[in-house]
Amino acid sequence: MKKRFFAVMTLTLLAVMFTFVIGSAASALVRGVGSPGDLVVDTADLLTDEEEAYLRSKLSEVGSRHNCDIVVLTIAERGDQTKEQIADDYYDYNGYSPNGMLLLYCVNPRGYHISTKGTCYEAVSYRDLDRFDAALVDKFINERFYSAFVDYANICDEVMSNYENPETVDKGSALGVTGAVAAGVGALTGAIGTGSMKSKLRSVEKKETAADYMKRDSLNIVDSNEIYLYSNVIRTPIQRYEEHRDSGGGAGGHISSSGATHGGGGRDF
Repeated sequence: MKKRFFAVMTLTLLAVMFTFVIGSAASALVRGVGSPGDLVVDTADLLTDEEEAYLRSKLSEVGSRHNCDIVVLTIAERGDQTKEQIADDYYDYNGYSPNGMLLLYCVNPRGYHISTKGTCYEAVSYRDLDRFDAALVDKFINERFYSAFVDYANICDEVMSNYENPETVDKGSALGVTGAVAAGVGALTGAIGTGSMKSKLRSVEKKETAADYMKRDSLNIVDSNEIYLYSNVIRTPIQRYEEHRDSGGGAGGHISSSGATHGGGGRDF
């Protein structure tokens, strides 16, 4: 009886210790992996020291321009947590600004998630998430991580600039309409001019078939066959947010474990 009691107690103690270790590892992933407020936390070691230094400077420059924190976090594995949970919690618990955006890249299983907060949450639309997806995924697949992270920083800069200066976007649209009208007028003018020139051309007559343009007896085909070889069609579904939602900000809104409002999105691939 005593042996059974001690065996049960030992198993219980081991279970408690295992839970504590797993909990500590998960907590370490969210808290204290990098320095508080660090903009580049490359725990998966995907970047060289030089790339990391330049990227940190780039993210700092973009963040300073828009009064927010733009962050990159890489991890080797995500354990039992979702990428959304890790991205949200890492941002919430590591000393970042109330306004910001974090790109999480996970090696196994491979995928990414962008978490937005504050003004960045208000700025990022579903169309913007599509822009991020189009820019990042191919480079992630080809392991061009540094280039992908720089693209992320540049798109963040553009998105926040458009959010802060919506009149520039409107002006751009107006210029687009004006340009289309000007192009239409130019095409019409050109068509009228060439039509007039064509009507004066009498030395060339239209032929009904291609054979009419061929010199007699210059080509003699004895036999011919049309052979179908093969086809190979590969279809890859691409996540598209804009098909079902408008272009306003606040994309992917939800509440994180800290009670803060976050947005964003991502996927495995």
